[in-house]
Amino acid sequence: MIAEEKKTNNPSLTDASNFLVCFFFAGKAPQEAACDGLKFMARKVGGTGGVVVLNKNGDIGIYFSSQGMSWSYLTSEDSSNIHYGVFHDDHRVIGISAHEERNQNVDAAGSAQK
Repeated sequence: MIAEEKKTNNPSLTDASNFLVCFFFAGKAPQEAACDGLKFMARKVGGTGGVVVLNKNGDIGIYFSSQGMSWSYLTSEDSSNIHYGVFHDDHRVIGISAHEERNQNVDAAGSAQK
């Protein structure tokens, strides 16, 4: 499928994602590769998108060209916390125990309403 898209010379999402991978393997940090790759995609295919990029060291890059994109991650260095966000410059952290307690409260409230 990739070969067919390249033959037509029509920019595609596949071409844009391949370009993102090229940025990443060119030695760019995940955040820089994510940002440059999505900006390239916007120029080539229009529209919006988002990506979460990880490298072998566990470094994370998150970028999106839409108004918002839900994302979350855990790391082995900080395995007791969930990192998450939705909007640009939105990076929140919640402890896993607090998250589990919140879910139990929601489940209990839902059961009580039935």
